[in-house]
Amino acid sequence: MKIIKYTLTNRGHIPEYVNGDILSGGQFPRANGNEEPKDWTMIGVGDVDPADLPVNCLGVIESHADLLAYMQEYLEDNVEMGFNVEEQAQLMWDKYEASL
Repeated sequence: MKIIKYTLTNRGHIPEYVNGDILSGGQFPRANGNEEPKDWTMIGVGDVDPADLPVNCLGVIESHADLLAYMQEYLEDNVEMGFNVEEQAQLMWDKYEASL
């Protein structure tokens, strides 16, 4: 299992390799400029091989530091609304590690 970045399938479904029992699918969506239904990149946990990523899997997030840096790229503006990027990244990482 790995923390991954992914998009929905052509039919608008969460890909089968995403494990929603660890992190509910679609965490912290990020607009990516693609056409619907693949217009958001989401964070989840999936059973993937980093050397052979499945369709709709855009990459693996290898460490807590990588997760935090990725989330900070586009979520920092939400701090004004009481959103704590560091706290959310830690919660997500803790759930992921507890599943290993």
